[in-house]
Amino acid sequence: MKFNVVFIMIVFFALQKSYGQEDTLRLTLYETIEMAIRNNPDLKRVKLGESLVETQIAGIKSAMYPQVSANFGFSDNFSIAKQLLPGEIVGQPGQQIPVEFGTRFGLQGGVEVNQLLYDKNYRANLNKVGLTQNIARLQTISNTETLVYNTAQLYIQYQISEEQRKLLEDNINRTNTLVDISKAQYENGIIKKLDLDQIRVNRTNLESELTNTTISQRQLINALRFYLDLDSDTQIVLDEELNDTERYPLYPYSATQENIQYKLIDQQLDLTALENDVIKAGYYPTVSAFFRYNYSGQSRKLTFDNDIYSGFGAGTYGVNVSIPVFDGFRKKRKLQENKVRIQQLKHDREVVENNIQLEFDNAVNELVQNEQLIEKQQANMDLAKDVYEVTQLSYQEGVAPLTELLNAETSLKNAQTQYLSALINFKLAELDHIKASGQLAELITSNQ
Repeated sequence: MKFNVVFIMIVFFALQKSYGQEDTLRLTLYETIEMAIRNNPDLKRVKLGESLVETQIAGIKSAMYPQVSANFGFSDNFSIAKQLLPGEIVGQPGQQIPVEFGTRFGLQGGVEVNQLLYDKNYRANLNKVGLTQNIARLQTISNTETLVYNTAQLYIQYQISEEQRKLLEDNINRTNTLVDISKAQYENGIIKKLDLDQIRVNRTNLESELTNTTISQRQLINALRFYLDLDSDTQIVLDEELNDTERYPLYPYSATQENIQYKLIDQQLDLTALENDVIKAGYYPTVSAFFRYNYSGQSRKLTFDNDIYSGFGAGTYGVNVSIPVFDGFRKKRKLQENKVRIQQLKHDREVVENNIQLEFDNAVNELVQNEQLIEKQQANMDLAKDVYEVTQLSYQEGVAPLTELLNAETSLKNAQTQYLSALINFKLAELDHIKASGQLAELITSNQ
């Protein structure tokens, strides 16, 4: 793991240096994948989801800490309300005497502390959010797996297109030589102008194919820029050449338990079971302790002198118990809903398991078949090239007609196309096998 971190840092600074000097990135497949994992904006967004869950866990844990609140108030009753009292009280019968009640200045303050002592719902929710954190982590791995797969696929497609470009350039060079020879033959009256034009048409067709291949390569590079989160001014050079002889070791079986989608459904099943615990916790009482203390002071003047200021305090503490009695069968219905949801998830898990095995079997079959095809098409392409060169020589010597040369050229192009088709199918099947067997997910998980 330390080696991986060091290597990534070396690659990172090397790339930064290259970018700063030439605004060009020269990338191997491994470096491209590392940069995609580091820079891809969609993956960054998914990783933020993990941080959000961690914050939610901290929020739930805060419920078990004491909840403390305090208040303070000051009042100035600059115009004190008066009430009329019977004059008999003060020896003035038959009159209504206005009397002020209260003092001008008032001071109030208090503190309240609540502490949760028992809440079964708290522990159930904490377990649920903890499992949600695992699901968020698996979702990050799943997105990383998809990103790695798509990035590698683009790189392989570019490598194949580069092989195609080289073959087309070789074909164009041979055709250019043939055009020069045929032009001389036409000027000497050996062949007709129609024969020369046919060869020129073939060259134009090859040049058009080369142009289309170049356009395709630019599109692949643009797609890679998107995955790597690079601007359009950054030039990318994919350095790693295609190796058509190296073979990745086959896994004899699909590691279903390592498949991320399978793990996600398993975790969702566990999450639904924990949701049942949360619902059932609603049947249990909640116990909390409390402490309250309030203070109030009064004064006729804005002073705390004992002769005109008086203050009083009042406090209480105790225990609150909240007991659920009847909720209209709401919790019962939620438990029934979760029972159905668990059945759905089990069905989904079975479908995913079958799909994993199907993808694995298809990838293995593609590998075996295309590996055999590569060897055959490689030999066939070499043979077609030899036939073309012999026919070209015979044509130059006037022994073989133009139609025979054109047929040999067509056979060579077809052989090249079949070879490239078998090669890309093999490489993509190899990538599918690595994913379906669980190796890709296992590698990503081990480096998290």
